[in-house]
Amino acid sequence: MNVKKIILIISLVLVLLIPAACGAEEEEAVHSEEIRIATKNTDEQIILAHLASILLTEKTEHEVTIAEEENFTSKSLYENLRDGKIDLYFDYAGSIYLNALEEPISQMEYAVILVQIQTAMLEEGIYVSDSLGYDGGHTLYMTPELRDQLGLDRGSGISSLTELSSDLTIGMESSFYENEDGYKALCKAYDLEFKDAKVYTEDEGFFALRRGDIDIMVGSRTSVYNNLYNLFLFADDGRFFTPETACFVADDELLIANPEIKDVLSSMEDLLTSGTVSSIIRKIDLESQDLDEYLRDFLRARNML
Repeated sequence: MNVKKIILIISLVLVLLIPAACGAEEEEAVHSEEIRIATKNTDEQIILAHLASILLTEKTEHEVTIAEEENFTSKSLYENLRDGKIDLYFDYAGSIYLNALEEPISQMEYAVILVQIQTAMLEEGIYVSDSLGYDGGHTLYMTPELRDQLGLDRGSGISSLTELSSDLTIGMESSFYENEDGYKALCKAYDLEFKDAKVYTEDEGFFALRRGDIDIMVGSRTSVYNNLYNLFLFADDGRFFTPETACFVADDELLIANPEIKDVLSSMEDLLTSGTVSSIIRKIDLESQDLDEYLRDFLRARNML
């Protein structure tokens, strides 16, 4: 074989190998890409961010960072994701609807709201997941003992209080009492007329409920006191409170380019209940357990690690 033929063969081999090598480098770059998670400074969303970080770190080749800022809001998180400053965050369907889409919410099915959000956000290149399994919104709390004494069943909704409210005292935080869409709007929506209404901090209000100083407390479904006191939560059967279905929000291009990220995050769907989140908050805030260590045990117990 002459020298020219040898050179030609070598050149052809190099032409074939170089694209393959570049492809491998590109694939490696995609898989080593950093995933930037941002979170509001709330117990629930910090927990969700750390759950995602653990799963992504263990199950993919990506590095993960969590940005936690006091001033993050639903709107600023959405804007940061849209502008490419972050890749992923967690939020509630109602908050996205109100703050990102800036649309008022009428009396709609929760699932319909989520579908509308998913469709609208996808047009902007943003993926919104299905429910992570719990609602982070507000409800009314009562002790199981008083519920039984009043003859209410375990599935009772707020509307069951219409005929009973005149004999009951309700407690709430000052923001709910003062807001136009708070206490007065709740009473109007359910035709309630309580004997008395008192204002507390969250801690004071739930202590008062447990002591019997008040009969009902308005609070978040994920409040630590949900788990601590094993309280009864009324169903929002009149759909008064903003639906706060928990979900993750991510850059759609990132998920398309890295389907393993979507697979891992989707495994979180239906993972949690309001009671489970309340229990985790109790373990971390009141029992001082290490967050990541506890969450790893939580995931192992569910065969997710």
